[in-house]
Amino acid sequence: MSYLCDRWAALRELIDVINENVNAVRRGDQTVRFQNHIGGTYYVSVTTGFGCVDIHRFYQPYNTKSDNIKPSQRGVALRFSEWIYLCGIIAHIDASFPSLATATPCYYDDDHLNQLGLTFRES
Repeated sequence: MSYLCDRWAALRELIDVINENVNAVRRGDQTVRFQNHIGGTYYVSVTTGFGCVDIHRFYQPYNTKSDNIKPSQRGVALRFSEWIYLCGIIAHIDASFPSLATATPCYYDDDHLNQLGLTFRES
């Protein structure tokens, strides 16, 4: 699975919220249904009943409503232990790849809310 720098930055910004939801699932809270857009057609989610942080590309099936998105096969599901490990090495990743360390999510760009910022960058 490949990430653009802005998706990595969006994921980094969500770490505390993701961790809160992971902890809620581990405690056995009744209903955890967290999903957040991280750029392009990618979403991160944590859901009761699944012991993982799911990062997947989504698509809209042909001839369906825009709120009917489905996960594609492209993505990764990190078990909670793997997610915790990833969180622990983020500083090392950022130090090894300066472009990731300085990346900002696309929603901070001035052109994010208009068509000038529309590009198809899926890989």
